[in-house]
Amino acid sequence: MINMLLIDMDDVIADLQQEWIRRYNKDYNDNLDYRKIDLWNIEKHIRPECGSKIRDYFKEPTFYFNLKPIDGAIEGIYKIMNILDINKIRICTYCLWDAVYGFSEKIMWIEKHIPELRDKVIIAKDKYLLARHDRILIDDAPHNLNEFSQFNGTSIVFDKSYNKELPYLRAYDWEHIFNLIKRINSELEFRLREPKIFNSF
Repeated sequence: MINMLLIDMDDVIADLQQEWIRRYNKDYNDNLDYRKIDLWNIEKHIRPECGSKIRDYFKEPTFYFNLKPIDGAIEGIYKIMNILDINKIRICTYCLWDAVYGFSEKIMWIEKHIPELRDKVIIAKDKYLLARHDRILIDDAPHNLNEFSQFNGTSIVFDKSYNKELPYLRAYDWEHIFNLIKRINSELEFRLREPKIFNSF
């Protein structure tokens, strides 16, 4: 059975990128389509005069709290709660340390949309430290998914234009995620029930 399901927040359950790029386009008179960003390093897609300032939006009050949920995410998590013990589910997220509103607003967002998980939020930059063979990470960030897999965890890629090359299990929406979790949980449970053969020599 699944020991722990770790669910990333930004662009997996909360639609960060759409709001992020909306603010950038407005301030820099650009028309960047967030759905066509095919590199994790977003600076290569934006105007030079913006540069690293693109991340300053994360520091603005209410930025995180006002993010819209990803389509189907809230309903999907509640469906997963019907097949997994809630104590095995964690929101695993991170934000810039100098984004003084970020951490508290993320907790408030979870409390608003999924109050059952308000005390089940892990703030972690190095998510691979939580990896093991019976733990799953749902994420969109290539580095998190690669590291989690390297440390024997199961990575599920939440499909985005910038993570198309990753070789792990891939989910295209939250219905797909639910079906993957259901299948993996059943497979792990089956393995636990398999008879053990001991060598007497």
